[in-house]
Amino acid sequence: MGALDGLKVIDLTQMYAGPGTGMLLSDQGADVIKIEPPNGGRDRTVDGGGTADTFLLLNRGKRSLILDLRTEQGKEVLRRLAARSDVMLVAWPPGQAEKLGCGYEAMHALNPRLVYASITGWGETGPLAQWPGYDRLHQAHTGMMDRNRGPDGAPLVLPFFAADQAIPFALCYGIMLALWQRERTGLGQKVETSQLDLMIAIQSLRLVFREDDTGPRREEFPGHIYLTKDDRWITLVPILDSEWARLWDCLGLADLAADERLRRPAGRLEHDGLIRARLAERFREKTLAEWLALTEPAGLPVAAVHTGAEFIDHPHAWQNGMLAERQHPVHGRVRMMNTPVRLSDSNGEAGWPPPGFGEHSREILAELGFDEADIAAMERDGVTGQH
Repeated sequence: MGALDGLKVIDLTQMYAGPGTGMLLSDQGADVIKIEPPNGGRDRTVDGGGTADTFLLLNRGKRSLILDLRTEQGKEVLRRLAARSDVMLVAWPPGQAEKLGCGYEAMHALNPRLVYASITGWGETGPLAQWPGYDRLHQAHTGMMDRNRGPDGAPLVLPFFAADQAIPFALCYGIMLALWQRERTGLGQKVETSQLDLMIAIQSLRLVFREDDTGPRREEFPGHIYLTKDDRWITLVPILDSEWARLWDCLGLADLAADERLRRPAGRLEHDGLIRARLAERFREKTLAEWLALTEPAGLPVAAVHTGAEFIDHPHAWQNGMLAERQHPVHGRVRMMNTPVRLSDSNGEAGWPPPGFGEHSREILAELGFDEADIAAMERDGVTGQH
């Protein structure tokens, strides 16, 4: 039994941040109903057809209800759902939910206990509120790209959607706060966050600006990544003076170990070019496996730069329950993230499978009190469906 067994959630979101929030709730036992438009929306398939990997992951364990919210009948179905639910997830630009008749005020009036969780791109107000909510725009706007540059000095984008993948954890935190407050007051409330909020939060250590700090900003611990003899990459993160001393000893660089200029962080930063040149030359002398055999017993902060496939085959995360494997009737074995937190007495599990398009439409509508004639009429009118 998961900690959230009995919690009823309406998921009106698509793509990444909202569905990821619903996934975390579903993994812990919540009954999450994914509302999908009659055309299937944007997150089910990839270009050229086929189920998107992100859909398999982020919608696992949910139920699917096709619903055309542009119709009055579709709005009535949503109102019935909202009246009996605990949480509603929405992810639209400011004002869009109100146009559809499912803004916070309307839903709160219908069900005062409902926790209404809203995601926007840039916040509810301000000059950027209606900008497209694309993760890479946030990376550029907040300075993240400026701090992440290639060898030619050009800004680089991260190879993943930073804010979108962080939002589910923050929004679940907000939802739990609101549910706990509801235990005391009996009332739900609106919980809101945005991609911009999370882009600020995950860079928070780099976004502290003191009035008395006028010096240039620099990376405190420059990264070290080197090519080995077999054209593999190895990274090292020596921070403490003692780690640098062990590194010189392990690599047999006695001259650097004896160099007084390299005993302290300021000196190493000043002579960073010298250090990098020597390390690059040294690491080219052995294979990755040979270097790991030397550095790991020495307790050095060193790691191979793995491919994703190499990581997923490594035993460590599996032994700690961090990854899950499920069988899909079409796609075969699917390996993916498990629940990222584990509870000793009421732990959830990665729900499975993700729902077929509208797979549970009839089931959910019947639960809401619609009879067979009502459901057939809605199917005929294109309000709902089951594929």
